[in-house]
Amino acid sequence: MLTKNGSDRHEGRRPGAPPARSPERRLPYGSAMTLVFHWGGPRHGEVDELPAESLLSSTLVYDGPKWFGVYEQFQPVRKQPTAQGQAEVWVVRE
Repeated sequence: MLTKNGSDRHEGRRPGAPPARSPERRLPYGSAMTLVFHWGGPRHGEVDELPAESLLSSTLVYDGPKWFGVYEQFQPVRKQPTAQGQAEVWVVRE
């Protein structure tokens, strides 16, 4: 938006700042990340921080390029202490 003097100042933003993201590209308020500890399979012992949306299913599928595998949440839900914090345990499904 140009101001009266023709400058490129935008209200509420500093000059040169990138435009605000459109609402559909923003992460929803309160969206959470979950630490996952992998037990078994090619990712055994690895810890990943994954968006909660990717854990809505009962399975977690890795389809490459580095790893292939299917993991499911340990039942009853179990937490494992890791260097990054408490992580949910997901077990390789064979």
